[in-house]
Amino acid sequence: MFKRNAGWHSYGIEGGVITKFFNQKGETANTSNTFNWKDISAGIFYRYPITRELDLKPSLEYKTRIDSNTDKFSYNQLRPSLSLAYKNKKTGASLTGSYINRKYKTLEATDNNWSSLGKLKYQYFQVKLVGERKLNKKLSLTLTAYLNNRTSNKTNEKSIFFRAYDYYNVSIGLKYSF
Repeated sequence: MFKRNAGWHSYGIEGGVITKFFNQKGETANTSNTFNWKDISAGIFYRYPITRELDLKPSLEYKTRIDSNTDKFSYNQLRPSLSLAYKNKKTGASLTGSYINRKYKTLEATDNNWSSLGKLKYQYFQVKLVGERKLNKKLSLTLTAYLNNRTSNKTNEKSIFFRAYDYYNVSIGLKYSF
């Protein structure tokens, strides 16, 4: 971290390991299956202050999932992102855009005839806007809006899971601080 005229520049490495445990119950009381996923991620970032109130943060993250269930849901992904943030005494807002390229190790993409199209791949485009405006010392108006677009090499319209989709959300609220 170092300081220049507009504020503190910072850069660094982020990482983490998360283990998720699953106990899958069958339709009968006597069947169950236990397995876990281990998500391992590492990333780099650089925060560049444009002005005292506005900064830009590009980052790059690599993530891998290891599935104890015959590697069925294991994947590798790369996620570059860019975030623009504004903050003063009354207002805070950030706009983040990211792209994810995910490739599964064993899951197959299929067409409508259930023929293999190779290993399953996803591409995500995500945009998120978060804002907060203080109305007084205790009360704030909040805004959260996001768009998530997922494309896939799976073209099988008969399949329920692992297809492409779009979803979006806009939420406006009030936040009270105690």
